[in-house]
Amino acid sequence: MSEKGIEGIVTTWGTRLQVPAAVLRALGLGAGDRVEWMIREEDGKRVAILRKKEEVKSGK
Repeated sequence: MSEKGIEGIVTTWGTRLQVPAAVLRALGLGAGDRVEWMIREEDGKRVAILRKKEEVKSGK
């Protein structure tokens, strides 16, 4: 996996986190996509692992 450096400012709106569009595009995400994340410590720093949740399709 390659590393990309993208800078932007994260803001909030109520209890929602807003991420710059360039970051979403780099992750292959769009507004409204469901995600799950895990936060862990690496070398004394917190690292967030973000992944797009797979959509569950019902058989109806």
